[in-house]
Amino acid sequence: MTIIGRRYLEKGRPVTVLKKWGTGGGPRNVLIEREDGTKVIRPFRGLRKYDKGVAGQEVKKLRCGFCGDEDPQNIRSDGLCGDCHNELVQDKYLSLAREMFERSGK
Repeated sequence: MTIIGRRYLEKGRPVTVLKKWGTGGGPRNVLIEREDGTKVIRPFRGLRKYDKGVAGQEVKKLRCGFCGDEDPQNIRSDGLCGDCHNELVQDKYLSLAREMFERSGK
């Protein structure tokens, strides 16, 4: 079974495997071609199966769960864009710091 020429999803976007490298039972690195024509060598790990059973499959758009940002390069694995993640982490840090300060004052 060869993976060359097969389509996979990378961060929800379709890519085509052009070449593979690796020893043993499976590929380690693959040369892929993205929708915009750029070619990149990346680990095979992390590519997801492309559901070719659905004709004209719509590619799932990545969207921030907080503000709705649709830039796929900005969406993190936790489903938030970088800006919202930073804001939420900062808010949580400030809340914890405030709570510790209030406890120490009592």
